[in-house]
Amino acid sequence: MKNIATKFAAVSALAVTLGLSATAAQASAITGSFSFAVGGITANSTNLSSATAFSFGSTQVVSTSGNYSAVASGFGSGDTSVSLSNLDLSSLSNFSFSSDFGTFTTAGATFSPSYVRSAGNGNGSSLTVYEYGTFTPTGALSAFDLDTLSITLSFTQTGLGEVVSLSGTATSPAVPPSVPEPVTLALLGVGLVGLGAVRRRKGVVAA
Repeated sequence: MKNIATKFAAVSALAVTLGLSATAAQASAITGSFSFAVGGITANSTNLSSATAFSFGSTQVVSTSGNYSAVASGFGSGDTSVSLSNLDLSSLSNFSFSSDFGTFTTAGATFSPSYVRSAGNGNGSSLTVYEYGTFTPTGALSAFDLDTLSITLSFTQTGLGEVVSLSGTATSPAVPPSVPEPVTLALLGVGLVGLGAVRRRKGVVAA
């Protein structure tokens, strides 16, 4: 009986040890953010207010936070570059990027991509693009698990025909969009129509 109890205790201890080892081996999902600056932007229009397609030149990580702090940032010899795909406003879900520290695709996006354009009546304009998807860490971040990622691309142009500048911020896990999604807008429209009908009906009853 004593031998059975001893063996049971040994097996239980082994199970606990294996369980702890498995837990320790599980990588945690990456969290944090990084920002980047883009140079050499080419668009299908010289005016940002009408441009719909963009390609990008050199892109550098300029600041990091959280787990992304393991990535070198700045404009020195040890900086980290990012390769952005072309961007087309008519097919935002095709956007992606690659780098030494990971890759991003819109697969598994938790929110729909969108954009907001603001024209400045000849005094400049801006374009903000919101992308969502999955970031797969590699290199300096290979110890972490993949997680959702949201990217905000901020385009600005100080005047018609002037150079377009672009900066970006990426955050894990993905943050909700700061602009209403098309479905949300549609539901809001239906709600307003319904509210108007109810008010009209009350007006008829009162009459």
